[in-house]
Amino acid sequence: MNLTKIKIVAFSAMLGLSINAKANVHVHDQGEVFISQQGSMWHIEFAVPAINAFGFEHLPENLQQQDIVKGFVDSLSSHKRYIQLGSDCSLIASNEGISDLYQVNKALPAHKHEHHHDQDSDEATHLNASFSFTFDCQSGVNSIKLPAFSSLNELNKLSVQWITEQGQGAAQVYNDQTELTF
Repeated sequence: MNLTKIKIVAFSAMLGLSINAKANVHVHDQGEVFISQQGSMWHIEFAVPAINAFGFEHLPENLQQQDIVKGFVDSLSSHKRYIQLGSDCSLIASNEGISDLYQVNKALPAHKHEHHHDQDSDEATHLNASFSFTFDCQSGVNSIKLPAFSSLNELNKLSVQWITEQGQGAAQVYNDQTELTF
């Protein structure tokens, strides 16, 4: 394995650790995107505050909230709402950790319970929505568009980190400037 491939594999492994570590850093209206490339394969992972994805950060408490979460999960089938790569890139996989986390398609609790907002409970209820897309691109990708802002309520900033065969870097993308050039 050449040095570039070793760097990409190592970075991809660190992305998972970075997402888990940064899940504890929770800032409303700001999300994160992690991008890695290995050959023609591109993996893009999003972590955004649930408040920006659904409008709430707790488990669904009624059918309406459950439908909101289901609607968001369904919206992920249209990846172009979140990420746009070159025209010769084909989506080969998408993943989300939302259904299990938010108990989509599970029975609602039979009882109501109070929500207390002290420091400890805030940390437990401020959750992120994480989802990813994997693409196979037949030619080079020099830039991507992140139109996710229009699908994520009041999201105004994405912190993006990447490692590609051309190098690695980081940048901030805002709702009024959604294109990122490597």
